Amino acid sequence: MSNFYNPSQNEERWVSQWEKDVPIHDSKSKGKPFSIVIPPPNVTGSLHIGHSLNYTLQDVFTRWARLKGCSTRWIPGSDHAGIATQAVLEKKLESEGSSKSELGKEAFLKRAWEWKDECRDVIFQQFKKLGITPYWPGERFTMDEQCNKAVKKAFVELYKKDVIFKGNRLVNWDCQLQTAVSDIEVDREDRNGFIWTLEYKTNDGKSIKIATTRPETIFADSAIAVNPNDERFKSYLDNGVNAFIPLVDVEIPIIADDSVDMDFGEGALKVTPAHDHLDFEIGERHDLPIVTILGKDGKLSSHERVPNELHGLNVVAARRKAVEMLENSGSLVDAKKHKSAIGISQRSGSVIEPMLSEQWFLNMKVFKGRALELLKDGSPSFYPERWGGVYGDWWSKVENWCISRQLWWGHQIPAWYPKGDKSKDPIVSENIEEECLSKNHDSKQFVQDEDVLDTWFSSALWPLECFGWPEDDPKENGFFPTSLLITGYDIIFFWVLKMVLMSLAFEDKTPFKEVLIHGLVCDKKGRKMSKSKGNTIDPLEAMDEYGADSLRFALLFNMVPAEVIPFGNDQLVSGQRFMNKIWNAANYINSLEPKNSDFVFYDRSDHWIAQKFNETVASVDKSLEGKDVRKAMQSIHHFFWNEFCDWYLEIAKSRSNNGDLQVASNAKAIMEKFLVISSPFVPFICEDVNLLINNDESLVATRSWPTELEGIDMKESEGFQDIYDSVKSYRKSISILGLSVEEIKEVVIDGSWNQGQEDAFLNILRLKKSGTENGFPIEMAIGKVMIPNIDSSVLSERVDELKRNAEDAEPRIKRLEGQLQNKGFINNAPKDKVQLIRDRLREAQQERDELVKRAAWIQKFSE
Repeated sequence: MSNFYNPSQNEERWVSQWEKDVPIHDSKSKGKPFSIVIPPPNVTGSLHIGHSLNYTLQDVFTRWARLKGCSTRWIPGSDHAGIATQAVLEKKLESEGSSKSELGKEAFLKRAWEWKDECRDVIFQQFKKLGITPYWPGERFTMDEQCNKAVKKAFVELYKKDVIFKGNRLVNWDCQLQTAVSDIEVDREDRNGFIWTLEYKTNDGKSIKIATTRPETIFADSAIAVNPNDERFKSYLDNGVNAFIPLVDVEIPIIADDSVDMDFGEGALKVTPAHDHLDFEIGERHDLPIVTILGKDGKLSSHERVPNELHGLNVVAARRKAVEMLENSGSLVDAKKHKSAIGISQRSGSVIEPMLSEQWFLNMKVFKGRALELLKDGSPSFYPERWGGVYGDWWSKVENWCISRQLWWGHQIPAWYPKGDKSKDPIVSENIEEECLSKNHDSKQFVQDEDVLDTWFSSALWPLECFGWPEDDPKENGFFPTSLLITGYDIIFFWVLKMVLMSLAFEDKTPFKEVLIHGLVCDKKGRKMSKSKGNTIDPLEAMDEYGADSLRFALLFNMVPAEVIPFGNDQLVSGQRFMNKIWNAANYINSLEPKNSDFVFYDRSDHWIAQKFNETVASVDKSLEGKDVRKAMQSIHHFFWNEFCDWYLEIAKSRSNNGDLQVASNAKAIMEKFLVISSPFVPFICEDVNLLINNDESLVATRSWPTELEGIDMKESEGFQDIYDSVKSYRKSISILGLSVEEIKEVVIDGSWNQGQEDAFLNILRLKKSGTENGFPIEMAIGKVMIPNIDSSVLSERVDELKRNAEDAEPRIKRLEGQLQNKGFINNAPKDKVQLIRDRLREAQQERDELVKRAAWIQKFSE
């Protein structure tokens, strides 16, 4: 039997068996309901490492609940991802020498459905390769028949309640894709540019200066705003002075508004409501006219205010030309280099333009009070807890949500207008034919709104859709609200809030009881992974090289909620080593030829390992209940590697060599139970090892969570623990001395030890009893040993080394102390960040103190 675990030999077998047997098991289970819905991945390509973490976490909790006897329902699915999918398809068509417009809407949508099927198959194969076990028969897609019904129902009901309405608002506009986009689809980039100071003449014969980064939009100005507390402009306000837009001499008022930053530029702000979000708000407060000079294609229009020289120019060209014209007219006072945060479309890479547009909106404020009330009562509860505060802050700031998109791929808005007349109120209905029949209208005389809904609209209904709404009551089987949502912190506002909104609208409760915010998987330097940086890890390649369990282990062992997770091949290698450790331990147990897997207490080490196993099960349970998957994974790793393998199996060798037949059965019994508690984390090897040691094809995945091993004699367990602690203490002391355990061949043992302790200690460490009487003393739980014949010069050098290391720790301690003495940091940084610095300082001080203590200890006994 190979000492190197080969995960690929049976992975497909277990995937197939889980896919067949687990849903049957889940359907028959009558235990407490546990439910979770998969955050549906976009049908735009393959999964990345972040997806692997998210779905592995969901699998851990679902498998754990299943083993605990719960009736589990984990619904898989995928998201049509409107703008993202359409952008990918348009690029694909471009590479083929075609285009969306050339293809036509019907043919384009046919291609989109074909693309969706291809991507869905790829994604689901990746799901299965990762080893996840959702309820496959419940699969959903955000544009399937069930979801279509839910979307139409939700839209119509919310429209009837005036929660959904149509109006002119400023939106993020992608000039290349010709659609509004959500905030999450806009990246902020710092770009170098200029800030220009312009002089506007005033009607009192003077002038006023403004600073702007967008001189090409001055023709859409509706006012100049100043802060009412700014004494520089008091006379302008008191005397009702107006200003004239340069180049076109259009007269605009000078107004007072508290939002104006007195320290920016000249302290005066040009107000352009149609092309800036802040300006739009100022315009609404002061009822200013809205002038639009930028077309949906990102080019300046032929509006009467716009000089002929700028008609049809894109923003960059228009800006260059406008600056030239302003300079020639004497209106340009100054130009300085300036870095600005620019909105960039994730999908097209083009600069986002704030654009006044008639769109459909949803009033989120309607649900704010109820959402905050439920949050106060702990619904939902967040892990880490501080993210509940972030969620609450987002609710406090909600505005109208632009839900319409100018795309072809997506849920077409269920609103119909009379042919050729969009000025009238539309008919909003789930079924236009039935609606027209009831009102004696001819449905053929109506045309549907061409816009589609924002992807997040259907995603917001996801927990309801997954459990049959609106045709079925989602609460019927106890799976709604769902038990747990696992997601990233970057979409709390964009997805979590909106799921809560829809659930409040139709069920008056949050759609999940608990929310776990997972960390962000970055490269080993803590940088965000991206293809452009060349620092990504392809999960498929990682699984091919190291195995799915190694990837799962690496992600779980290092998963810190809501924090950056440095990740690289080193973590994958660690996972692979752990799989090999499990495999080799199983092979060794097989070599002992156990008669059965009945655990019988025969030796004090049996009581000890049983106690350690019970403690591990309790620790894993407690950790998972607290959503600390990392701690659970580390508990399993520590037990197996440091206690079961390094101790119990080592002792099993000598016991077996001395004729003890029971130890083999006990080791097998512990291994079998270990496989069950480990299977939520590393399921493939657990099935493989079960097959190896039992030749049993029944699934570990559908067994029961182990109960406590009973009959432990705590006195026997504690006696062995003393030996365990003493060996650890001995090894640590040898390390402190700067020596290796292997180079020490014999020790002096004092007379307080009993024979059993002495034999166990010497056998475990492969030591002999020295005939001398003196040596360097080491105190341990079971007594004292002395190391003979250590060269005093070696000890002296070690003392000097420890003292140097203690001195080297001082600069870091002073730096951390300086951070904590900085009142700005203490008052403004998040509490958990401040606590992190305190913890690091305490650890650094403890490390320094320990080094000093060790140096003193060696010095004391070597003089």
